[in-house]
Amino acid sequence: MDTSEYTRSLDMLDDQVLSYVAMGMADLGVNTSVMLNKETNIAKSVNNVFTTMDRWRKVDPPLPLSLVTMQATDVVLENGQTEGYTNVVISLKNDYTGEVIVSPVIEIYDSYGLINTESIESASLKPGEIKEFTASVLVPHNVLRDSAGYMAIVTFTAAEAETMTIATSSGPYIAYFNANSQNALANIRDSVNAMQPLGGLINVNETKTATILTNAENNSLRILCAGLAEQSDIMFTVRDAQGQIQTTTSLINPNDFVMINGGLSSSYTIEVTNNGDEEQEFSLLAVEAPYNGAIAGIYTENTNIIATSIVDESNTQNLKATIPISIYETGLREDLTDVNISVSDLVLKGSTEIKINSSDIVITNLGDVTKTALPQSFTIGNGTGRRLVVNIYPQDGVIDGEYEGNILINLNANNFDIENSPYPWQQEEDLSYSYQLPVKVKIMNAAPVSPIINSVETNDEAQNMVTVSGYGVRNERVVVYITDDVQQEGVIKAIVVANEEGEYTAEFAVDNEGYHLGSAAWIYSKAVSDSGVFSDATQAHPITIMSYDTTPPEITIITPIPDYVTDSVVDTVIFDVYDAQSRLSESLPIVSINNLVADVLYNNETKHYEARMQNLLPIGNQRVSITAQNEIGLIQVFEYSFNIGSSVDTHITVDDGVNAIENARVIIDNVIVYTDAQGTAVVPLNSGEYGYRVEKEGFIIKEGSAFISAGNNNINISLTKGYMLVFNIETNEIAVADAAIEINGIRIITNAEGNAEILLQNNTYSYTVSKNGYRTIKGSVTINNSDQSVGVTIETNTDASFTVLFTVKDNGGVTVTDADIIFDTTQMYTDLKGQTVFSRQNGSYNYTVS
Repeated sequence: MDTSEYTRSLDMLDDQVLSYVAMGMADLGVNTSVMLNKETNIAKSVNNVFTTMDRWRKVDPPLPLSLVTMQATDVVLENGQTEGYTNVVISLKNDYTGEVIVSPVIEIYDSYGLINTESIESASLKPGEIKEFTASVLVPHNVLRDSAGYMAIVTFTAAEAETMTIATSSGPYIAYFNANSQNALANIRDSVNAMQPLGGLINVNETKTATILTNAENNSLRILCAGLAEQSDIMFTVRDAQGQIQTTTSLINPNDFVMINGGLSSSYTIEVTNNGDEEQEFSLLAVEAPYNGAIAGIYTENTNIIATSIVDESNTQNLKATIPISIYETGLREDLTDVNISVSDLVLKGSTEIKINSSDIVITNLGDVTKTALPQSFTIGNGTGRRLVVNIYPQDGVIDGEYEGNILINLNANNFDIENSPYPWQQEEDLSYSYQLPVKVKIMNAAPVSPIINSVETNDEAQNMVTVSGYGVRNERVVVYITDDVQQEGVIKAIVVANEEGEYTAEFAVDNEGYHLGSAAWIYSKAVSDSGVFSDATQAHPITIMSYDTTPPEITIITPIPDYVTDSVVDTVIFDVYDAQSRLSESLPIVSINNLVADVLYNNETKHYEARMQNLLPIGNQRVSITAQNEIGLIQVFEYSFNIGSSVDTHITVDDGVNAIENARVIIDNVIVYTDAQGTAVVPLNSGEYGYRVEKEGFIIKEGSAFISAGNNNINISLTKGYMLVFNIETNEIAVADAAIEINGIRIITNAEGNAEILLQNNTYSYTVSKNGYRTIKGSVTINNSDQSVGVTIETNTDASFTVLFTVKDNGGVTVTDADIIFDTTQMYTDLKGQTVFSRQNGSYNYTVS
């Protein structure tokens, strides 16, 4: 069942849910679309990495690609716009000899941390080719986050298909930009100095130094030393003109960011040192900007809303409209003081007398369940914010229609920056500043028209599935209920929207809500308006309960994925649980990692479950078990493994089918190991397919291959007992050396004593004995739990021909080319090696060489 409309309706009917949704939407002044975009792209990036690593299974040093250009465009935001897209453009050149596939990733930071991220679709570059990559990334208005602007950070990975190579990440590279009005952006370009005095490759133990000069003591300064996240070993130090070390904070990596607001030194010396064990890339950005006065940023989710129906503690139904407002100070220098918020009467459009009085409007702190009116004349400290809710309670009997009014915000500041604060702020006679925010509230108190049910059908195959179809007002929501008592309100099973023709169809599963198989239940529906007012119910349609849900929930792993091998730190398993037919149990899934139970929570932002261990997981193979249950008691258990560390400890166990074999020699990945008393040898291997060979005296050699991964790190091998078969070949009681014996698909050669041996398991084998000049002999032998010896006599083949090789050299030992040889009337000439070959049967022959 699609529950999105169901959720929307529940939120609409619950004023507290509305408040908390508003709080989440307004948090930090970044709307939900930004955060969802961030989470979606992070998941996309991680999945791309997993997929690529699984495909290539190899990590090598960086491929030689170079950044040609990089730019992040300023975002123009006018007329109260709170967010917009910056276009990040990078050009890369392939300096490698082969074609490479490049995957860039863009991250946006401000002084507080990560704002958003975007992955650019991979593209291939031929040798010497320059290609441009572009991405649009959503960012909020400067005044909602950091008036000093944003930093676009670009990294990329490169893979080369021909050699199955995926290189380590390259970058990062930095571009500075802002999001503000056109006038404000012009001021920023004139007054802000953004520079990159250092960057590029830095060798092991190398120190790079730069000195920057500042323009004005009253300005602010931000310096970021950007390295690859979680991979950088770069140390970053900033000293003022007096040699005092400036305090660092962490932005991308530990201690990589310095922010100084006012009181600047005349100059700063920056030292960057590589403390790692290999060369690294880094980028340094320094931004000097005017240290503004107080900047007031306002964020509101919606000022044109519909009053919704609520039920209060006394079970009385009323109307309510909720408008969340957040005010932020982002100049980071001055407080906003004497902040007052008031709301005028809301007057019915087209009327002057009909209104919602301001006395019916209460302003509270966001999330305040006590509905206590906010004390006025409060202060918002520099760099902080205040989140509020305007709660509008129309009186009973208010006329339907659209009501208009204003929210008035008035405040003071010692140094209010009216130029950089968005919206048309006005300075009043008392030197305070005010802004009027227009609002509209729509009242729709009339009950909608009742829908019609045309049919109620159960599915022939899945008899717990019910399909309801009918008609309603087009584009209006229809709520479908089920009940076992027509005198009582039922349970909501689906919420759907009628199409343009007014048709609607709802499908849902009957779970075990106290019904008995074969018992009767009734289906009915109601329409619900945008304001949460329900129509009268339709006629109830009976059904017979024929079946319940019989399928357990589905568990999907987000990260780390099954069989994944990673060098990264892992302390959390993220997964989804879904059930298409029944609701999930109210209890959270149970997760054990390496037989230890983990803490599980549901992340409302990402919509995933997260299982977290109290300590970081150790290096090695990790075993995960997830148990989930739905409301009717059906249980699903999902077990899998992943590995922390660059290699997987692979356990190779050797036995004879019953007992372990000790000291068996195992050769795998060019490594030789021997099994212990339990018949086991442990070899660290990367993920991939490996051939192996196992040897043990008295047993048949076993060769094979196995695919190794975090979830498949055991190889079980059974050896077969072998018995020695010895051949003795002779002719006229004389041993025959170099005779070839073919048996069981193997060729063995006799030694000087005419003997050859082979290890075979119990069976009957055919063999063939041959040697040039002798007649071929065939026979068979049976191995039955003991060593065997076979004597074979071969006879000379009088019809056989033999090879005669002539080599001609002069007195100095130099080979003679084109020497004329006549052998038994046959004439031939020597080749470049001074040789030629004749073939004859047994006998005496004359020859001449000239």
